[in-house]
Amino acid sequence: MGSVKKAITIVGEGEVVIKAAEDFDEGTYNADKHLIAIVNVKGSVKLENLTVTGSRRSGINAFESADVQLKDIVSKDNLAAGLNVNNSKVTAENLKTRGNAWYGVNVDNGSSPSPDAPESEFILISGEIAELVQIVSDKGGVKVTLPEDYVEVKDDTGKIFWTNRVSEN
Repeated sequence: MGSVKKAITIVGEGEVVIKAAEDFDEGTYNADKHLIAIVNVKGSVKLENLTVTGSRRSGINAFESADVQLKDIVSKDNLAAGLNVNNSKVTAENLKTRGNAWYGVNVDNGSSPSPDAPESEFILISGEIAELVQIVSDKGGVKVTLPEDYVEVKDDTGKIFWTNRVSEN
């Protein structure tokens, strides 16, 4: 699909699948490899009723965007995260991720954000994050709001994980 650089609403009618082509030229930079890249949007971006699959990087990447709303989105079988939130505010309702190589959702602030970039915030209203590692922040310092069955776990390196799976230990 490519880059979204302005406020827009995209609503799929029926079963809409956005899939990377076999010969997809992912470009030189990692940012070029995301199937849907929402970049520096100050207004509202709404994506609804879409399946995103087969990206060479994350299925959906929100970068320095103030208001991203996802509803009835499936992001699966991508080579990085299903959803990457980087200096953006993303709200997701009925988000489903599975089969992504890194994790379901990654939420972090970049190392050198623009002066007017928002702090990263991810709000999950509902959904099913099916990866073994569900939601991750590599550095912390982000705001994450999840359904009450999720718990937060920190490791020795400072990574934060959120999961709704019950530990057997």
